[in-house]
Amino acid sequence: MHEATGIAAAVGEAVQAIAPGAVIHAGDGLRGYGDVAIVRHDRRRTPLDAHNRALKVQQGDQVAQRPVVALLGNTGHATGPHVHREIRDGDTPASPRSLVPRSKPGSLIDPGGGPADDAEAAAAGR
Repeated sequence: MHEATGIAAAVGEAVQAIAPGAVIHAGDGLRGYGDVAIVRHDRRRTPLDAHNRALKVQQGDQVAQRPVVALLGNTGHATGPHVHREIRDGDTPASPRSLVPRSKPGSLIDPGGGPADDAEAAAAGR
């Protein structure tokens, strides 16, 4: 188990930065993560995207919101094609899901802005 969200998709799908910022790491130097992009958006939290097939940024690059920072892959210790997205609060990894408010009962949209997960909605009585 780890503090992250795994987002499965086809190899080569675009991985986008969630906000503007500076690329503070782009490479394969983090054990088990494969090709990683880390974009610092503020002084406290930094998203990390791992297991990428190819990186589209370099350390030191400045990025706008939603640019492609990598192409999804299966590098490092991955169980299949996906992007491993975690938010680091300082040096401590945290799941992105722990940082967004829970949706209200009756909502058809999850906190991330997409359709609610059917199993999660059923469990919540929605």
